[in-house]
Amino acid sequence: KENEELRPLIMELVKEINDFGAGFHQPTWRDLLVVRMAKWPMHVASGLVWQTKYLFRRLRKLELNDEERQVLTKRAVGPVAWEAVSDADR
Repeated sequence: KENEELRPLIMELVKEINDFGAGFHQPTWRDLLVVRMAKWPMHVASGLVWQTKYLFRRLRKLELNDEERQVLTKRAVGPVAWEAVSDADR
Protein backbone atom coordinates (compact mmCIF):
# COMPACT_ATOMS: atom_id res chain seq x y z
CA LYS A 1 0.00 0.00 0.00
CA GLU A 2 2.82 2.37 0.86
CA ASN A 3 4.48 1.74 -2.52
CA GLU A 4 1.24 2.56 -4.32
CA GLU A 5 1.06 5.95 -2.58
CA LEU A 6 4.67 6.79 -3.45
CA ARG A 7 4.51 5.66 -7.08
CA PRO A 8 2.82 8.82 -8.52
CA LEU A 9 5.27 11.04 -6.64
CA ILE A 10 8.27 9.08 -7.89
CA MET A 11 6.95 9.07 -11.47
CA GLU A 12 6.56 12.86 -11.36
CA LEU A 13 10.08 13.34 -10.02
CA VAL A 14 11.59 11.05 -12.66
CA LYS A 15 9.83 12.97 -15.45
CA GLU A 16 11.51 16.18 -14.22
CA ILE A 17 15.02 14.67 -14.39
CA ASN A 18 16.62 15.08 -17.83
CA ASP A 19 20.05 13.56 -17.17
CA PHE A 20 20.42 10.54 -14.89
CA GLY A 21 24.23 10.56 -15.12
CA ALA A 22 26.62 7.95 -16.50
CA GLY A 23 25.34 8.57 -20.02
CA PHE A 24 21.68 7.76 -19.24
CA HIS A 25 18.93 10.22 -20.17
CA GLN A 26 15.23 10.23 -20.83
CA PRO A 27 14.48 8.84 -24.28
CA THR A 28 13.68 11.22 -27.13
CA TRP A 29 12.64 10.67 -30.74
CA ARG A 30 16.36 10.57 -31.63
CA ASP A 31 16.67 7.34 -29.61
CA LEU A 32 14.20 5.45 -31.80
CA LEU A 33 15.67 2.48 -33.63
CA VAL A 34 14.40 3.73 -37.00
CA VAL A 35 16.16 7.09 -36.56
CA ARG A 36 19.38 5.40 -35.41
CA MET A 37 19.26 3.02 -38.39
CA ALA A 38 18.79 5.94 -40.78
CA LYS A 39 21.92 7.61 -39.35
CA TRP A 40 23.99 4.42 -39.41
CA PRO A 41 25.38 4.69 -42.98
CA MET A 42 26.55 8.25 -42.30
CA HIS A 43 28.35 7.17 -39.12
CA VAL A 44 29.99 4.22 -40.87
CA ALA A 45 31.13 6.41 -43.77
CA SER A 46 32.58 9.11 -41.52
CA GLY A 47 34.34 6.43 -39.45
CA LEU A 48 35.86 4.88 -42.56
CA VAL A 49 37.06 8.26 -43.78
CA TRP A 50 38.66 9.00 -40.40
CA GLN A 51 40.32 5.56 -40.23
CA THR A 52 41.66 5.95 -43.78
CA LYS A 53 43.12 9.38 -43.06
CA TYR A 54 44.64 8.04 -39.84
CA LEU A 55 46.13 5.02 -41.63
CA PHE A 56 47.76 7.14 -44.34
CA ARG A 57 49.18 9.53 -41.74
CA ARG A 58 50.62 6.57 -39.79
CA LEU A 59 52.12 5.06 -42.98
CA ARG A 60 53.82 8.40 -43.74
CA LYS A 61 55.04 8.43 -40.10
CA LEU A 62 53.55 11.86 -39.42
CA GLU A 63 52.96 13.04 -35.88
CA LEU A 64 49.42 12.72 -34.46
CA ASN A 65 47.32 15.84 -34.85
CA ASP A 66 45.02 17.15 -32.08
CA GLU A 67 41.90 15.45 -33.47
CA GLU A 68 43.61 12.07 -33.65
CA ARG A 69 44.93 12.41 -30.10
CA GLN A 70 41.47 13.31 -28.87
CA VAL A 71 39.75 10.40 -30.65
CA LEU A 72 42.34 7.84 -29.54
CA THR A 73 42.24 9.08 -25.95
CA LYS A 74 38.43 8.97 -25.91
CA ARG A 75 38.52 5.39 -27.19
CA ALA A 76 41.08 4.42 -24.54
CA VAL A 77 39.25 5.86 -21.51
CA GLY A 78 35.68 5.20 -22.69
CA PRO A 79 32.77 7.57 -23.31
CA VAL A 80 31.55 7.78 -19.70
CA ALA A 81 34.96 8.74 -18.31
CA TRP A 82 35.48 11.14 -21.23
CA GLU A 83 32.25 13.01 -20.49
CA ALA A 84 33.04 13.14 -16.77
CA VAL A 85 36.34 14.97 -17.32
CA SER A 86 36.31 18.74 -17.77
CA ASP A 87 37.48 20.33 -21.04
CA ALA A 88 40.60 21.71 -19.35
CA ASP A 89 41.73 18.19 -18.36
CA ARG A 90 41.23 16.76 -21.83
